[in-house]
Amino acid sequence: MKDYLKEIHTKPHHHKKRFAFLVSGSTTLLIFAVWSLVRFGGEPQIARDVTSGPVQLAATIESGVIGDAWDGVKSSFSSLKNLFSDDK
Repeated sequence: MKDYLKEIHTKPHHHKKRFAFLVSGSTTLLIFAVWSLVRFGGEPQIARDVTSGPVQLAATIESGVIGDAWDGVKSSFSSLKNLFSDDK
């Protein structure tokens, strides 16, 4: 990646514009993903019934929200990848 960034100034203008679009789009998607996780993540579940032994807090965490958000981010990146690969 360092070599690519060192030589980006020698690339054609349309290639530099495409690279800038990809970087800005990726940053925007990352910020949106973090924002949506924080905003729409839901209320944390708290274990209310304490039985004998330690409370298993790991069992109360919803892993589905993070997994769904990650799937959305992966599909967005694959869409951008397909968009640029079809452009050639």
